[in-house]
Amino acid sequence: MYHYTALIQLLIVALTSSVFAYTNLATPSYLTYIPDDTSIPTSKVTGPKKQSMLRVSTHNSIDIATNYQFWGRSLSGNQVGTANQNMLIAEKGNIYTFLEVDLFSYNSNIPATGTTNSIVSSGGMMSGSTIGTGMYLNAKQSHAIGLSQSIYQWPDQQWYYWASSTTLTPLSNVSGGTSNVKPVKAVNLHLMLYNFSIFYSAPTTSNSTINPNDTSQTAWPHNWGTYLSIKTPSYPIRQKINISGLYGTWNNTGDVFQIDISRPINKNTRGTVRGYSFNSNDNNIDSNNGLILSMQFSMNQPIFSGTT
Repeated sequence: MYHYTALIQLLIVALTSSVFAYTNLATPSYLTYIPDDTSIPTSKVTGPKKQSMLRVSTHNSIDIATNYQFWGRSLSGNQVGTANQNMLIAEKGNIYTFLEVDLFSYNSNIPATGTTNSIVSSGGMMSGSTIGTGMYLNAKQSHAIGLSQSIYQWPDQQWYYWASSTTLTPLSNVSGGTSNVKPVKAVNLHLMLYNFSIFYSAPTTSNSTINPNDTSQTAWPHNWGTYLSIKTPSYPIRQKINISGLYGTWNNTGDVFQIDISRPINKNTRGTVRGYSFNSNDNNIDSNNGLILSMQFSMNQPIFSGTT
């Protein structure tokens, strides 16, 4: 009930945010499934864009964080983690299309002992690929809507089975089991109102059976449910220092609240201090509050700009 109340409050703020019209807001030049409007320079908008103008550009960034989180859950086992994000964006008039490929370091943090008949995965890497399209609904690009599809994969990772509290064995050794970590597909809805980014993601392949002969195991991915987040614009609080907030709820996994205070270090580098609170629904290890320090190295490169 608490996270629904918080969600309603954020929606009210989004719909009434026109009172901040005089505030210098950072407007994203595209919408992405990882909402981060502070990493893209704001371009001056003098009026409606010409429909004949086509712009193609790339965006690349590397994040290094003391604890890298994905939708609130730690991917790095509450240790130092990294992510490499690469995006190709094409914009024509008020229509945008993008292709994004992301690589995340992943540490499954397998404990020394486990619950008999439960499963765990090995660590290594997690990848996410997203293709999407959408449209801006006004000339200032503060309102937009879009759709995309993502696929998340864990290459070369395996499931392991706790035959006893101290004995791990590959799940493939269990009759009917499979060791390969299966990919997850998801359909995403992007919505931006007054620069508030709203993101909704629903998995489409989360009902594949992990182990047909073990009815105690739920479907894979057993903890990958729908996800909803709302991110505020980035507001300046003093010279070169911005603040933004995010609330996210991940079904069967947990809820996250976070506040980011960021400052550009140079043209391509930004430092961020994040305060967060994550309430896990399926793993008490991740239920905590804390601070995360991160550095983002980013570069935007125009490829083509002209009429078609």
